Amino acid sequence: MSKTRQGEDKPTEADFKTRREAGMEMVTKARKFLKDYPASKNAEDAQGLLSIGLYEASLAGDSTAAEELQGRARKFVNDPGIPEMLKLHTFAVNHIAQWAK
Repeated sequence: MSKTRQGEDKPTEADFKTRREAGMEMVTKARKFLKDYPASKNAEDAQGLLSIGLYEASLAGDSTAAEELQGRARKFVNDPGIPEMLKLHTFAVNHIAQWAK
C-alpha cells in the first residue's frame, strides 16, 4: 500500500508508474488468494482488496484498471450471490475512481 503513495502530493511520471504497478500487484495477490482459497472466510476481504488495487492503479492512470473496476461494479450490483456490503464497497470505490477521473 505504501507504494501507491509514491511521490506524495507531487508525483512524477516514475511515481505514477510505481503506483500503477503497486495497485496491480495488489490485484494479482488478491486474485491468487481467491484462486487458492475460494471458500475462505477472508474471500470477501480479498475481493475488496482487488477493487482497491484496481482503484489505485486507475488513479495513477491505468485506463484498463479503471474499465475493469467499472465492469466489476456493474456486474456485482446485479449478482444476487454477492454480499451486499461487497456490492456497496465496489460501487463506492468505482464511484470515487470515476469522480477522480
